[in-house]
Amino acid sequence: MKKTNQLRRGRAGKRTFVSSKRQERRKIAAGQVSKLLELSLTNAAKDAQLSQRYAKIAWAISTRFNVKLREKRRFYCRFCKTFALPSAIRYRFSKRRKALNITCLRCGMTYHKILPRNAEKFHGR
Repeated sequence: MKKTNQLRRGRAGKRTFVSSKRQERRKIAAGQVSKLLELSLTNAAKDAQLSQRYAKIAWAISTRFNVKLREKRRFYCRFCKTFALPSAIRYRFSKRRKALNITCLRCGMTYHKILPRNAEKFHGR
Protein backbone atom coordinates (compact mmCIF):
# COMPACT_ATOMS: atom_id res chain seq x y z
CA MET A 1 0.00 0.00 0.00
CA LYS A 2 1.50 3.33 -1.06
CA LYS A 3 1.43 6.31 1.29
CA THR A 4 0.21 9.56 -0.15
CA ASN A 5 1.70 12.75 1.24
CA GLN A 6 0.55 16.30 0.76
CA LEU A 7 2.80 19.32 0.67
CA ARG A 8 2.04 22.20 3.04
CA ARG A 9 3.82 25.18 4.51
CA GLY A 10 5.01 24.80 8.08
CA ARG A 11 6.73 27.23 10.42
CA ALA A 12 8.95 29.89 8.89
CA GLY A 13 7.66 29.00 5.42
CA LYS A 14 9.44 25.65 5.32
CA ARG A 15 7.84 22.90 3.32
CA THR A 16 6.62 19.91 5.29
CA PHE A 17 4.76 16.78 4.30
CA VAL A 18 1.62 15.62 6.04
CA SER A 19 0.81 11.95 5.78
CA SER A 20 -2.67 10.82 4.89
CA LYS A 21 -2.82 8.80 8.11
CA ARG A 22 -2.29 11.96 10.13
CA GLN A 23 -4.96 13.80 8.14
CA GLU A 24 -7.39 10.96 8.72
CA ARG A 25 -6.75 11.11 12.47
CA ARG A 26 -7.37 14.85 12.45
CA LYS A 27 -10.69 14.42 10.65
CA ILE A 28 -11.79 11.79 13.16
CA ALA A 29 -10.69 14.03 16.04
CA ALA A 30 -12.59 17.00 14.59
CA GLY A 31 -15.74 14.89 14.40
CA GLN A 32 -15.32 13.70 17.98
CA VAL A 33 -14.76 17.25 19.23
CA SER A 34 -17.92 18.51 17.55
CA LYS A 35 -19.96 15.57 18.91
CA LEU A 36 -18.64 16.09 22.44
CA LEU A 37 -19.38 19.82 22.40
CA GLU A 38 -22.87 19.17 21.07
CA LEU A 39 -23.49 16.65 23.87
CA SER A 40 -22.06 19.10 26.36
CA LEU A 41 -24.45 21.84 25.27
CA THR A 42 -27.49 19.55 25.30
CA ASN A 43 -26.67 18.14 28.76
CA ALA A 44 -25.81 21.52 30.30
CA ALA A 45 -29.21 22.00 31.94
CA LYS A 46 -29.57 18.39 33.11
CA ASP A 47 -26.11 17.56 34.48
CA ALA A 48 -23.50 20.31 34.75
CA GLN A 49 -20.67 17.99 35.84
CA LEU A 50 -21.17 15.67 32.89
CA SER A 51 -21.28 18.68 30.59
CA GLN A 52 -17.96 19.94 32.02
CA ARG A 53 -16.41 16.51 31.55
CA TYR A 54 -17.45 16.34 27.89
CA ALA A 55 -16.05 19.82 27.27
CA LYS A 56 -12.77 18.96 29.01
CA ILE A 57 -12.33 15.85 26.85
CA ALA A 58 -13.13 17.88 23.73
CA TRP A 59 -10.48 20.48 24.70
CA ALA A 60 -7.90 17.74 25.28
CA ILE A 61 -8.61 16.11 21.91
CA SER A 62 -8.45 19.44 20.08
CA THR A 63 -5.09 20.34 21.62
CA ARG A 64 -3.61 16.90 21.05
CA PHE A 65 -4.57 16.64 17.39
CA ASN A 66 -4.28 20.38 16.64
CA VAL A 67 -7.94 20.71 15.68
CA LYS A 68 -9.20 24.30 15.47
CA LEU A 69 -12.33 25.02 17.50
CA ARG A 70 -13.20 28.20 15.52
CA GLU A 71 -16.58 29.58 16.66
CA LYS A 72 -16.89 26.91 19.37
CA ARG A 73 -13.94 28.44 21.21
CA ARG A 74 -16.24 31.08 22.67
CA PHE A 75 -17.76 28.41 24.91
CA TYR A 76 -14.52 28.27 26.93
CA CYS A 77 -13.18 30.80 29.42
CA ARG A 78 -9.99 32.36 28.07
CA PHE A 79 -8.17 32.11 31.43
CA CYS A 80 -9.31 29.02 33.34
CA LYS A 81 -10.32 26.99 30.20
CA THR A 82 -13.51 25.73 31.82
CA PHE A 83 -16.66 25.26 29.80
CA ALA A 84 -18.63 28.48 30.01
CA LEU A 85 -22.19 27.47 30.66
CA PRO A 86 -24.74 30.30 30.51
CA SER A 87 -25.08 30.11 34.30
CA ALA A 88 -21.30 30.52 34.78
CA ILE A 89 -20.67 33.49 32.51
CA ARG A 90 -21.89 37.08 32.26
CA TYR A 91 -22.08 39.10 29.04
CA ARG A 92 -22.25 42.90 28.98
CA PHE A 93 -22.14 45.40 26.15
CA SER A 94 -19.77 48.32 26.46
CA LYS A 95 -21.15 51.18 24.37
CA ARG A 96 -18.05 53.33 24.85
CA ARG A 97 -15.61 50.66 23.68
CA LYS A 98 -17.97 48.97 21.24
CA ALA A 99 -17.03 45.66 22.81
CA LEU A 100 -18.61 42.68 24.49
CA ASN A 101 -17.36 42.28 28.06
CA ILE A 102 -17.32 38.65 29.13
CA THR A 103 -16.89 37.75 32.81
CA CYS A 104 -16.28 34.19 33.97
CA LEU A 105 -18.10 33.68 37.26
CA ARG A 106 -15.81 30.78 38.22
CA CYS A 107 -12.41 32.48 38.06
CA GLY A 108 -13.66 36.10 38.08
CA MET A 109 -11.59 37.21 35.08
CA THR A 110 -12.98 39.62 32.52
CA TYR A 111 -12.03 39.78 28.87
CA HIS A 112 -13.31 41.78 25.92
CA LYS A 113 -14.40 40.90 22.42
CA ILE A 114 -14.30 43.88 20.11
CA LEU A 115 -17.43 44.18 18.00
CA PRO A 116 -17.38 45.08 14.30
CA ARG A 117 -17.86 48.69 13.15
CA ASN A 118 -21.54 48.18 12.42
CA ALA A 119 -22.17 47.35 16.09
CA GLU A 120 -25.48 49.23 16.16
CA LYS A 121 -27.29 46.06 15.15
CA PHE A 122 -26.05 44.41 18.38
CA HIS A 123 -27.57 47.17 20.49
CA GLY A 124 -31.01 46.75 18.95
CA ARG A 125 -31.04 50.02 17.04
